[in-house]
Amino acid sequence: MINSLDLKGTWGLYPWFDEDDVNLIYPDDLERVRKLILHGKVFYCSEQCGKFIRLNYGDYSFRVKPDLFKPVREVHFMVGDNVKVASSLDKRGTILNIGWHHKNDEPIYYLSFNGKKSSRRYAEDELIPVQE
Repeated sequence: MINSLDLKGTWGLYPWFDEDDVNLIYPDDLERVRKLILHGKVFYCSEQCGKFIRLNYGDYSFRVKPDLFKPVREVHFMVGDNVKVASSLDKRGTILNIGWHHKNDEPIYYLSFNGKKSSRRYAEDELIPVQE
């Protein structure tokens, strides 16, 4: 079993589905987790909370048991970050979702431009942070 103290400050996947054991989710956070749908998203582990760890994804923050947490390499952007597209520097967007590309073993980013969700996926090296 993973030592949850080693998870603080890491990024990872938490492939929990509604059919899975609800005891893996902190009771007060269960409804929030159900609304988010965890599968396929990359989360930031911000702290240890007793037997639970706190995962963050944009405005979502919730506690889960570390049993299903699968660490991945560091991710350079967070949900809500403003970025520029490297191939078109005048194209600026906001990160809506961060998923994991298992074949390439890297994060994939979904953006919105001027409030409209783009259907295109972006790799990390295609994005540049916007300094505000």
